Order: sequence, then structure tokens, then C-alpha cells
Amino acid sequence: MQPTFSIFLGDKSLTPTINPLLISLELTDEAGWKSDSLTLTLTDDGTLAIPKKGVKLSCPRLYRNGLNSYGQLYGG
Repeated sequence: MQPTFSIFLGDKSLTPTINPLLISLELTDEAGWKSDSLTLTLTDDGTLAIPKKGVKLSCPRLYRNGLNSYGQLYGG
């Protein structure tokens, strides 16, 4: 099953900006209270700014059966 992704910085969708630059996306869903992690590998075209430390990113994924939200991830 192939997931579709969205990346949000707060309420703003970054997906249209990131999608053409995306090389890989890895979302690790840890068990229990361990922190989940999101790793994006992007082509550097010189237009992207690195988010500030502590910003809230969210990455819901869409499968055929609906949306799976992993809550908010904090930039470090």
C-alpha cells in the first residue's frame, strides 16, 4: 500500500513546496511514550528555509482506508 503524505508547519501546508523536492520521507512511529521521528531528504534548490528549532510539524499520511495522523513533531 503506497501512502500519500502532507507536511504542515503549524496550519500551513508545505506539501506543494516540498513535494517536487522530495527525495525520501521516513516517519518512525515509536511505541508508547517514545518520541516519533520524521526525516525528510530534499533536493537543495536554494529556495527552502530551515524551520526554527521547536517549530511544530505534522505529517498525516493518507491510505485507502483514510487518514492516519501522527500528531505534531517538534523540530530540533
